[in-house]
Amino acid sequence: MTVVRVRRWLAVAVVVAVLVGCTATAEEPTAEPAVPTVAAEGTTDVPVTDQWSVQVPAAAAPAGTEIFIDTVDGAADGLWDLEGVSLLAAADVALESGRPAVPVTFTYRLEEPLPAGEVLFLADDTATAEEVLAAAAGDSPPSAAHVRVAELNADRTVATVTTDHLSFKSWLRVAADAVTNTIGKVFDQRTDPPSCTSPPPAWMTEEPTFLDDINGPLLVCVGRDPSSPEDSVVKVVNNRGGAILVSSPVTPKWAWQPLLFDGGAVVDWATNLTSRVLPVFAVPEAEQSRTWLLFPGSEVHIGFTQDMVTDAGPLTVRGRMPALGAAYGAALSATGLVMSLKDRNESLSKAATMLSLALLVGCVQTSSASTDGTAAGVGELTLELVGCVVSNPQAVFDVLEANVPAQAWNRMRGDVTRLATSAKHRGGPLLAIGQATFVLTDLATTMALGEGAWTVTLWPPLPPRAAGSVALGLGGSLGDLAVFEDADRSLTYLRAELGAPDDDSGWVTPTMCGPLGNSGALWRLVRWGDLEVMFLDQPQPQPDGSTTDAPVEYLAGWSYLQPAAGPVRPVLATAEGLTLGSSRQDVLDVYGDQASEVGVFGGSAVGALGVSFGDFSNLVVEFDTGGDVVAMSSGQGCN
Repeated sequence: MTVVRVRRWLAVAVVVAVLVGCTATAEEPTAEPAVPTVAAEGTTDVPVTDQWSVQVPAAAAPAGTEIFIDTVDGAADGLWDLEGVSLLAAADVALESGRPAVPVTFTYRLEEPLPAGEVLFLADDTATAEEVLAAAAGDSPPSAAHVRVAELNADRTVATVTTDHLSFKSWLRVAADAVTNTIGKVFDQRTDPPSCTSPPPAWMTEEPTFLDDINGPLLVCVGRDPSSPEDSVVKVVNNRGGAILVSSPVTPKWAWQPLLFDGGAVVDWATNLTSRVLPVFAVPEAEQSRTWLLFPGSEVHIGFTQDMVTDAGPLTVRGRMPALGAAYGAALSATGLVMSLKDRNESLSKAATMLSLALLVGCVQTSSASTDGTAAGVGELTLELVGCVVSNPQAVFDVLEANVPAQAWNRMRGDVTRLATSAKHRGGPLLAIGQATFVLTDLATTMALGEGAWTVTLWPPLPPRAAGSVALGLGGSLGDLAVFEDADRSLTYLRAELGAPDDDSGWVTPTMCGPLGNSGALWRLVRWGDLEVMFLDQPQPQPDGSTTDAPVEYLAGWSYLQPAAGPVRPVLATAEGLTLGSSRQDVLDVYGDQASEVGVFGGSAVGALGVSFGDFSNLVVEFDTGGDVVAMSSGQGCN
């Protein structure tokens, strides 16, 4: 920063001359320009730069009052770090007497006419340049500012702004389309979906119901809780640029939001701030423990037990984007906070979360804009929220100081202050061009989506039923399922025929099975009583001996084993009637000399016959000492 402080520099020069004057004849000092003063009559025209001047009427201050001009070069550029915004000049302007008694005029002369679609404005901060830059470094709270759009003459070469406040002034040139498009990118954003590494728990016999679409407002997955496999977990990501509320009809076993948690515990300031935020959205106190605010791109994970789902019968998690949420998200984007919420630097993302929550509490209570859900209402409220950040940042800091524990506030004050200063300056251009059109299309459309786009339904387990039956087929096929059938289709079919499985491993790396366990393949073992079905996620074998290039999730094989005690469940057989308990002769009657002796795989079996027809059609039958079948298997297996 280069600061030319005329009056102060002269004072220092005088002191130096006194100290050295007694020892040697000093060189003739270079004449410094006189400090301008307010004229007794008319208007005093004071140059700030070659293109910028300020006109001070005689009535603004007593005649002879000094006018101080401190120009700021370079260092202020970073305050306006937004595509489409260029800083023309910046300076501190002050009267020796203080605030002018009548308004003064700032004039900026352009070398060429300002193009249509561009706006010139004066950012009028209440602080000095030194104080503004200190706030940008996180050393002091941001000051308030005003955005004053310039009036242009007929040929758009001379811009004027009249104001009764003197302080740090910045002339800025704004390309309206560039600013709108830059900010608007956030509202067309789509984020990554959540990941559920394990399938839902076995008691979830019906698939959860939700809109599974990468363009849906909610991105969802449902799985089992890794730390408590009998419980389900619902993960919801906000896939829009507005803020979304997600609620549950029951208080869940647990809920987790990355932006509000440090590891497994909620951060020390989150409870106080969220308890202030949810009432702003008119969430009743009784529902606040089961309602979560999601910033654009953020997520919540919610854990439910089987009893919770059964008692709710079914349990539906609901999302919604109120008009205030749309405007709030738009304001967070316009001020750059959405980017900071997603920052990989955890301390910065936590500071952005803290500031975003306080912004809502501190600014909405003073808003007069409509929140009726119309596009105009959303745009108006967005600009009011941005205006609050620019012109009244202290309201936001008051909320933080009242609700954040002292230790946490001292720890995070620097990051929060830097973000608040950046937010203030990023919001200025938007206020200057007076547009919030970037929120109108995507967010207004989102608010109008039907209920199906906003719900996640978990169904209670179906009543127990007698186990059904499927034919045991060759090559690992079952019933109507073909060899190497798609895994998802197979599971849907088998659940419909046999009911809920007794166990489901989910997709995991095999911990046994020799070469298969070392090949990088994943497997999934799903068990219905004494029938175990294996699915593989690996390149799929082809009839010519090759494999597919990419991994495929497919039905790989099954095994059917005599239980150590109790009846066989479910009772299954091949199309020819072979089943557990059949005799060796029964097998030979069906396959004759196509059956040959093979090795047994362990257990109580003492002998085995196998058949293979070279087209993936195979079957292995194992016998006990009495010659009865105790195990059957088909398809791919461990080698």
